[in-house]
Amino acid sequence: MDREQISELLQAKPFQPFTVHTDDGDLIGVKSPEFIWMPPVGDTLFIAVELGDGGATKMLSLQHISQVTVGPGTEIRFPGSAAQ
Repeated sequence: MDREQISELLQAKPFQPFTVHTDDGDLIGVKSPEFIWMPPVGDTLFIAVELGDGGATKMLSLQHISQVTVGPGTEIRFPGSAAQ
């Protein structure tokens, strides 16, 4: 996955929610473009996630995205993380 592919997903009209799949098995749902930020340089993404009583931010490298699935069934799951 590269910056251009992510940018295309974020700029799609109409926007379609998508789920980012990482190499370690995490699934991170992106409900709208406001939930994801990509700095102007580098290969890092920041995705806001809603967990429990509050939110969190997941930081990941584009190199560790194994695939992206597009559609309304966005998911959040972190089996590759030690703590939630």
